[in-house]
Amino acid sequence: MTTFTSVPCPLCPTPDNTVVESATPRCQHRIPQQIDARKELDDWLDDCRLFGSRVCLVCRRYFPADTHTCSYDGTVLREGSVRERTAPLIERRLQLTSYLGAGSITEVYGGTDLQNGSGIAFKVLRRALAHDAKVSSAFLEEAVRGRSLTHPHIAGVFHCGVLPNGRPYAVTEYLPNYRSLMTIVKESAEPDYMRLLKIMNAACTAILYAHGKGILHLHPSTSNIAVCGSQNDGGELAKVCDFGVVEKLFRHLPVDQHASRTTGIFGTPLVISPEYSRGEPATEKSDVYGLASSLYSAIARRPAFQKDSALGTVLAHLQEEAPPFEAHLNVPSRLSELIFAALAKDPTQRPSLTHFRAALQVILNDL
Repeated sequence: MTTFTSVPCPLCPTPDNTVVESATPRCQHRIPQQIDARKELDDWLDDCRLFGSRVCLVCRRYFPADTHTCSYDGTVLREGSVRERTAPLIERRLQLTSYLGAGSITEVYGGTDLQNGSGIAFKVLRRALAHDAKVSSAFLEEAVRGRSLTHPHIAGVFHCGVLPNGRPYAVTEYLPNYRSLMTIVKESAEPDYMRLLKIMNAACTAILYAHGKGILHLHPSTSNIAVCGSQNDGGELAKVCDFGVVEKLFRHLPVDQHASRTTGIFGTPLVISPEYSRGEPATEKSDVYGLASSLYSAIARRPAFQKDSALGTVLAHLQEEAPPFEAHLNVPSRLSELIFAALAKDPTQRPSLTHFRAALQVILNDL
């Protein structure tokens, strides 16, 4: 026999009002029962991820329900079985409703903050990483730092905490119609330099703002730069996500573990600057290198440095020069020169982020 308990209703004006999970609640709001059992929450997260999404039968990766082909091997995705379950409330206010996808270190769920009715993105550290105290601590530390960044081109972080199952999480701004930079690039047969430079200019503006707050991004990859709607002037609204998290966790791993621990968890370190890979302190010039790496990838539709293993990629960043752009891409000469200057191995030879952004704006104006 199921036993129901009374919990305060977060939507009622007085704390005395409660709602009983039964056929006749005492107030007008139907609030799911608060359940603190860690197994109940674990089961819901797993069910939502596995059954509320699409699956690739070749590589066994899961994707959001509105995705139709596997981004890794092009296989047509198969629908998973949908299980109708209600998620336990988190913090007596956060109601999760759907699985949105997975980042390099997190699983992302959509939901609602019942106190204000706003949509949220709920990012929880992958289970394989959550047992590591250093990784969990770094994740929460960066989430706290991210709360200080309030900028129109930065995805906001509202708060963070730890679930009953021990996995740390961060509640962030929900980005409707989220599309990563690489997704946008692949929509057209040839590079749209006007559109691309507008997005990168916005990303530079956001990261410059963060530098003013003493915060580096360290991983401005094509998956962390996205478009999620329109601005008041009708242009696309670009957003930069996940400041500092991935590379702070990457730093905790010895170099000989990068290949084994990175694969499938952190993703290949495609935008890590050479000095950071060597264990030297990161600077603002490290973000310039990352932005240039992402811009190169968006134009060439392949990373400047990509090997069969994460360790091989790190070594390529340290030892190799990026190959020149293919002639058919018709890259403006000034843009090509700027990108390769920003990819210099020696950070002192790279332009500052202020100069990099100003140069992008000049090229954009010429276009």
